[in-house]
Amino acid sequence: MAKAQASTKVTLSADIKIGTDITIPISTPLPPTNPGEFSFQYPAPGAPPVKPANAPKIAVGKFLTWAESLGSSVTKSNLPTSLQTLNIAVTKLDLDTKGTVEVDVTIGKMTTGANPKWDSTWTPISGLSLSLSDVSLSVNRTTG
Repeated sequence: MAKAQASTKVTLSADIKIGTDITIPISTPLPPTNPGEFSFQYPAPGAPPVKPANAPKIAVGKFLTWAESLGSSVTKSNLPTSLQTLNIAVTKLDLDTKGTVEVDVTIGKMTTGANPKWDSTWTPISGLSLSLSDVSLSVNRTTG
């Protein structure tokens, strides 16, 4: 009878900070696919998708200030005031040591009350019966 071989998995884990307000757990399996190049993901590979209510959150303006450091030309001053009052829930973050960054977020806010939940609705014009739902944003930076 053949003996089963032991298997060992090694994972490098850390917390990444976006600005000074949000910490996101990231991880990468070792050894890397390409020696010397690490690729980190949130959520971890194989983990279920992150629901916005459970995701790390940051104010829209602070997130855009961080995105500027990646080379984004969109700033907080480009946004209407009604959007600046909302938060961003980070649902996906992929980055590697070559400088590629991909961040997917949902824009909204947590409701208050006995059963708080994530509300991804934005009313761009106060007093007008018009709203946008499931508002999301993706920031992608590639090197090349």
